[in-house]
Amino acid sequence: MDYQKIASQQDPIALDLVINPSKTEQAQYFPQLCTYFYAFNMKQPKLAQSSVRKALSMMAPSRNMNNEGKNFIYLSDNFLPISMQTVESHWEQTPMEQLLSQSKISEKAPLKLTLSYDQTELQSKIAQSLIRMWSQSDMIRIIGEGMPRQKLLENIAKGDFQIARSGWCADYNDPAAFLSLFYSHSPDNKSGYHNEEVDRLFEQSLQLMPSAERTTLYSRIEQILQQEKVVLPLYQTTVPIYINPTINGYYLSNPTEVIYSKDLFRKIQ
Repeated sequence: MDYQKIASQQDPIALDLVINPSKTEQAQYFPQLCTYFYAFNMKQPKLAQSSVRKALSMMAPSRNMNNEGKNFIYLSDNFLPISMQTVESHWEQTPMEQLLSQSKISEKAPLKLTLSYDQTELQSKIAQSLIRMWSQSDMIRIIGEGMPRQKLLENIAKGDFQIARSGWCADYNDPAAFLSLFYSHSPDNKSGYHNEEVDRLFEQSLQLMPSAERTTLYSRIEQILQQEKVVLPLYQTTVPIYINPTINGYYLSNPTEVIYSKDLFRKIQ
């Protein structure tokens, strides 16, 4: 395998594999182990109630957001990367108004929250799209708060937010790398979510056991997190890679960003 740096405008057609080619129309898109979402601060009394989170999620499905592009895989009601999802989408049947009423929210006493996000063009568009969708209800009042990314991260770390743009990239291809975000004893649990059943199942999954049993535990945790709407999923990122049409032995479903040369072979006409 020969590696070389190419010029930004160089046509990759004579090469076998190019990561992040300048001409992306020739690229294929591989999923990354990175998902992005809006986190709810569970220490806020209203957001601690699943009925409120369900109502907000119902009104803002990611597929309706105005940010098209091949660099994203849009997620519905599950924040896990597509390759790790085992639970089918679940759509809440209770009307949004009824869910909010359960928390004593009404047009006269609307839900008032601040949506925090980093001030990039993409994230600003997503935030404004969310605010427009939520503003369709007279029972909800959301204001946007854009800020530098470092400030956003600092606020999240301090718990100084209500709803905040967040995300996670895993170092290894296992659901535990994402599910641990909602284990109450994890330092990465920035939302303050605490569910004794999730904790018990997660701790059990850390024990030595057959992989099939561990997968069953992961699925149960995934189901609970999905039902309780612990986050508002946005998208999973992808990376563009040009692969010469004569090359075979790779899989577009591979989320690890690792392509082993030993698996590749050239198709001879």
